[in-house]
Amino acid sequence: DLKSTGEAYKQLATMLEKERRKQHKAEVLAMAKDQLKAETEYETATRQARRSQAAKLLQQLITRRQMAAVTDLQGRLCKGVQQIGTALRDHWEKVMVPPGKGVADCMLYIQGCEPPERWRTTLPQLWKEPCIDLVYTALEKLDPQSSPGVDGVPALLYQTFPNHFCPRMLSQMEDMRRKGVFPAEWSRGIMRSLPKEAGNLSVEKQRPIMLLNTRAKWATMILKLGMDDYLRAVIPSAQRGFVPGRSMDA
Repeated sequence: DLKSTGEAYKQLATMLEKERRKQHKAEVLAMAKDQLKAETEYETATRQARRSQAAKLLQQLITRRQMAAVTDLQGRLCKGVQQIGTALRDHWEKVMVPPGKGVADCMLYIQGCEPPERWRTTLPQLWKEPCIDLVYTALEKLDPQSSPGVDGVPALLYQTFPNHFCPRMLSQMEDMRRKGVFPAEWSRGIMRSLPKEAGNLSVEKQRPIMLLNTRAKWATMILKLGMDDYLRAVIPSAQRGFVPGRSMDA
């Protein structure tokens, strides 16, 4: 019968296509392994160690256990992203609002730090435009042991192949400057919590951290290095945050 014959040919064609893809995949993997083996023979010990460490960090990211539950300020057990996020937000809002210091106090303090008149001509010259040397320097300053973000790419991978990634990062920084927009996907992160006391689920005993993508850390490091001279000129040496009594990095 023609119908059953046609179906048989379709099944045969599907099987052949699957087999062809399987064979192609095996060939590609074999070529990749040969290439890596050839490169390894000429790699320095440092570069080989970096490759190994990058693989280790990626594995840690995959197998890391995420925070499962916390107890809020009222002692209620919170599970799930929404409940945990709300509990952490309520706690940190309470912590970060200085008692007795409102908006008016903050504005008065900031106005007292206005720069001298001469800074109007000096400050613009202190900003360093992103250049390839600044991009390389920023990459070197990233912590190679830092956990990667959502994309799973550690800083060590970029540091292992700087000549490949640095020109691309410079191009992206120039594109961001023209558009005035930081890529939204770069700012996404993985929220984790480091317990201050083992086994204590209280939200007050959690230290939430945000694991940002390495590209975001790299870009902000470039901006920071570009602003270093500017910040040193604007911020008094004794300055430790806008609100007296609160210490934060410049």
